[in-house]
Amino acid sequence: MNRTTGWPLGHLYGIFIISLFAVASCQLQARNASEGEVPFTEKNWQLVSLTVQPAVDWDLDGKLETDIAAKLDLCERDNGLLFRSNRRVLRFYGAARCEEETAQRETGNWTYDALQKKLTVNEENTGPKVYEVAISETSRLVLLHRFNNGSREHEMTAVYTIK
Repeated sequence: MNRTTGWPLGHLYGIFIISLFAVASCQLQARNASEGEVPFTEKNWQLVSLTVQPAVDWDLDGKLETDIAAKLDLCERDNGLLFRSNRRVLRFYGAARCEEETAQRETGNWTYDALQKKLTVNEENTGPKVYEVAISETSRLVLLHRFNNGSREHEMTAVYTIK
């Protein structure tokens, strides 16, 4: 027994070892949650709804809109997205093609933090964008993206289903 504190040294050593194990376990769980399997990978997602709140003048026609999907060109409405398990993003195009759409292709990469539900997509032409994964189910994916148009903060909601 340690005469100054009244605690046996062996007991303190045991508490120290248990504390180290607990800290290491928490760090491992956090790393596994952020790097583990992601439920929305290897699925062909098609955009079915794209809305924004509060309304914005999306097409610069002087009118405020909340239904952005209705403003997309027909050739953009049937496009899809695939988050590959190798952390690459693949854009694929539907039957209606825009002029610049020639074939499906990888357009960038992605990372996902499962603890914070943050999906970061870094594509060639747009740079990194951060989304909150609001819903990730077997056949439904809902992503939220916040942006500021200079005067207000807006939240865009993109709803995808399996194609």
